[in-house]
Order: sequence, then C-alpha cells, then structure tokens
Amino acid sequence: MNRILQSIAVAITILLLTMPAVLRPSEMQTQETVEQTAKIVLNAPSSARVGELVRLDASASSADSFKWVLVPESVDFEVYAEGKKAIFSAREKGTYLFIVAAARGGSVDIKTIKIEIKGPPSEPEDVSDVKGHVKFWLEQNPVSDASRHKLADAFTRIAEMGLGEPEAWIYETKRAVDEALGDDKPKWEPFLRNLGKYMGQLGADGVMTDAEGHKRVWLDIAAALREGA
Repeated sequence: MNRILQSIAVAITILLLTMPAVLRPSEMQTQETVEQTAKIVLNAPSSARVGELVRLDASASSADSFKWVLVPESVDFEVYAEGKKAIFSAREKGTYLFIVAAARGGSVDIKTIKIEIKGPPSEPEDVSDVKGHVKFWLEQNPVSDASRHKLADAFTRIAEMGLGEPEAWIYETKRAVDEALGDDKPKWEPFLRNLGKYMGQLGADGVMTDAEGHKRVWLDIAAALREGA
C-alpha cells in the first residue's frame, strides 16, 4: 500500500511540474477565472476483464491541455484525441489507478480513478447453475441489449404457455427464437449452440423431466438474459 501511495504522490508531482504554471489568486481576474477554471469530467468503467479494451473519455472536461499517468505503468495504455481520450488493456488482473491532470486559464484540476481488472471469466462448475452458464456465454459472445431483451421475452412467453411434451417445448422455442432475433440470429449462433448442448445435458441429468422442470429452466434463462453478463 505504501508503495502505491508513493507512486501516486510521484505521479501527481510530475503532473504538476509538467502542466502550465498556475497563476496566484492576485494575478487572476475574478470573472475570467470562473470561466477559465480547469474542470475534469471523466467517464470510465469501474471494472473490466483481462484483455478487455477499456475506454476513458475526458472530452467533456473544461481544459486546454491534459496529462495522464497510469499506476502501475503499462505499454498497453494510449492517450489520443489531444489528451481528451485514452484506451487501455490489462494483461494481468489487479487494481489500476488512472491520474489525469487538466489545465486552463492558469488553473489545474487533477482526478484519480480506480479500475479493478478481473481475471478471465470461468464457466460455473455447478451444472444446475442455469443463470451462471447463460451469463458466462453472454460474456463470451457480446450481443446487443435490444436483442438480448427480446430473447428474454421469448423464453418467458414459452415458459408461461403451459406446454407438456418436450417436443412441444423444442418446437415453440425454436419458432420464438427465430422470431425474436430475426436478422440478428447469426450473431447469436455461438450462444445458441452452447445453450442447446447445455439443455441436452440438463435433460440427460433429469433436471427437465416434466413441464415444471422445463418452466423453471426457461424462466432462469430469461432472467439471466435480462440481467446480462
């Protein structure tokens, strides 16, 4: 922890030394100072996965120039758009601190954010964890929120239809999936293949021996689709 704090202190010192000189209050005109004060507005995620592209956007800030520091340093960090934006991809999990300084009209603003990088996702060991498996496949195969919610609605409708025989569940589900996804279905093929194999395994394990078993699984799938990865 002390080493991290020391790194932050050094980084901030470097930023202050390399930014344009800040005027003393007596040298500033009150009205102009209000209009020309540096203010950082930074949009960035609080967490990401190893290998995932992280985007940081400070373009809404009030500033004429920017300086960035990443702790710990990484070769996979790039600043562009005249310092207003940055991208980053972590090779290892851990906590990464992004320090950005902005200058305008003789003033400087500094903001530090923390992004927690998690390890690669892993498939649940519990075969009966329907929601966990669905979320794992969603993370492996990103899709649009709109199509994800349409598919969730389709599984909910099938679950509430009161179907009996497994063949009826298969037929109605295939029809509903085709209708819900439409032209987006090719993007969902990896997910649908995994889901099909998984549901076959659940059937073999006796999880879906009756209509109630099917309904529980279909509703779990719908819930996981709505929640997303």
